[in-house]
Amino acid sequence: MISRAPLEVPALIDALKNGRVDGSTYEGPCACLVGTIANVRGADYRELSPDPSRPAERFFMMISRGDTPETNQAAKIALEWAQDWYDTQRAAFAPAV
Repeated sequence: MISRAPLEVPALIDALKNGRVDGSTYEGPCACLVGTIANVRGADYRELSPDPSRPAERFFMMISRGDTPETNQAAKIALEWAQDWYDTQRAAFAPAV
C-alpha cells in the first residue's frame, strides 16, 4: 500500500508516532492506513480501493486512536516498517549530496 503512496509516508510516520491512527475506521482525523493516506491526499478513501481483507489493513486494525509506538506493539512495528521503507527509498532515489 505505501509503495503506491510514497509522498504520504512521512505523514503516516508522523501519525503513527503521535497516536493519530485508528485501524477501525477509514474516515476521520484518526483513521486506518488507507484513511490516513486519503487524509494526507485530501481524497476520499474509496479512491484508494480499500480492502479490509488486505493484510496491511488487517494489521492496522490492532492500532487504536491514541496508541503510539511506546504503548502499542502493532504501532511500533508499523512505524518500523514505514520508516525502513522510507529510508530505503530515500537512499535509492534521493539525489546525491
